[in-house]
Amino acid sequence: MAELRGRTICFIDNSYIFRGSYKHQWRVDFRKLIEVMSRQGAVWQTYFFASEEDPPNSDQTNLYKYLKLALHFEVNLYPLRKRQMRCNACGNEWSSYSEKAAAIGMAATIVSLGYNNAFDTAILVTGDSDFLDPIRTVKNLGKRVELAAWRDSIAQDLEMEASTDVFYLDEHRNQLERPPSTVARERRTEIVEKDSTDVPETKDPETEDPETEDPEPADPDPDDQDEPKGSLDDQDY
Repeated sequence: MAELRGRTICFIDNSYIFRGSYKHQWRVDFRKLIEVMSRQGAVWQTYFFASEEDPPNSDQTNLYKYLKLALHFEVNLYPLRKRQMRCNACGNEWSSYSEKAAAIGMAATIVSLGYNNAFDTAILVTGDSDFLDPIRTVKNLGKRVELAAWRDSIAQDLEMEASTDVFYLDEHRNQLERPPSTVARERRTEIVEKDSTDVPETKDPETEDPETEDPEPADPDPDDQDEPKGSLDDQDY
């Protein structure tokens, strides 16, 4: 498999990862994800696509810095589109958010790098049908395409286009999950330290990683704004 892969680039759809994490109630550790993806051959570069609030959320900013500086990801950020919606029947109003800009950016990057012969294999961490045409395009250029996705959240047509068996994230939780107890311990320790010095508490999303001195921040996502209480970001991680 390593020989078949050749030059390999991984493309991560952050919105897709978050929606699955929220549904399954466990978080994907991005460092572990790339390590697992590299077992069949080295991943040369990872492109990460996400939406960003205006003004930027501090948790998001810390995450993106971590991905850039510690994991050396190419982080591509796009504005999170917000629209006010209203029900004509009942008059109810709510906010709707769109991350189409990030999806379009990821699709364009895949096709552009494919035409520039930048990779032999593309690993897409997504199950969104929006990527069906980009996948077919790079396959027509002679490229291989692997998919990593949630089993219950992958478009059937997309699944059929993969060059090999789909890597189902939910079936590898023991290899990919970021332990919640680690984050909870760190947050409790920080709160105690701040109380002892009488300094107002500030929110710190970073998580402890035993393999590096650079701690991994918590994994906020722009889609989290309107999730109900009890979501992943509200738990004592």
